[in-house]
Amino acid sequence: MNIATKLNSVELADAIGVRHDNLMTDITKLVGELDVTFQSSFTLTSYSLDDGRSFPMYLLDQDGIMCVIGGYDANSRMLMIKYVFSFIVTTEL
Repeated sequence: MNIATKLNSVELADAIGVRHDNLMTDITKLVGELDVTFQSSFTLTSYSLDDGRSFPMYLLDQDGIMCVIGGYDANSRMLMIKYVFSFIVTTEL
């Protein structure tokens, strides 16, 4: 099983029902704790709203997603896992 495309933190926050800014705080802390060799699983980028405002977000590869999943309660982990697997099934069709 391989996720060829990175998932973004906005979609992930929506999938598990948390505020994106809170997820960003969690991911930023996690990335800061990681050895530099593992930080490539997280790409900091941004997205823009229709009104022109822009906000930071992360793109996460498969390893990054699994790393983030480990830091949440059981229900949130299951929601993330279901979201990731639905993405995998969709992209493999």
